[in-house]
Amino acid sequence: AGLYGQLAPTSERLAQHQKQCLSNPRFQTKQCQFCKAEIKAAGLYGQLKPTSERFAQHQEQCPSNPKFQTKQCQFCKAEIKDAGVYGQLTPTERLAQHQEQCLSNPKFPTKQCQFCKAEIKAAG
Repeated sequence: AGLYGQLAPTSERLAQHQKQCLSNPRFQTKQCQFCKAEIKAAGLYGQLKPTSERFAQHQEQCPSNPKFQTKQCQFCKAEIKDAGVYGQLTPTERLAQHQEQCLSNPKFPTKQCQFCKAEIKAAG
């Protein structure tokens, strides 16, 4: 619509409407595979964020995403949990870091002094 003499053609108005129509498949509700939350399009008419964008963002940050689940060190059995801070390392990344430096890791074996038989462990 516009002022008299400035009417937008119907095809232009239709294209504008369809781009933001809530019945457009781009804005259909999706369900998170991890927590089963329903993800809907958000924003004001004319500024809607497609569901697929919100869906991908939600699943990447979803606390039920397996990448955020507690992991266990294969050497010392310590539990490595999610730091709970967005942008921090995931438990999988933290586990790899921990296991690389874990004093129970076989690459840091206890050695014995050949003279007094004292056990020498890696410094931690």
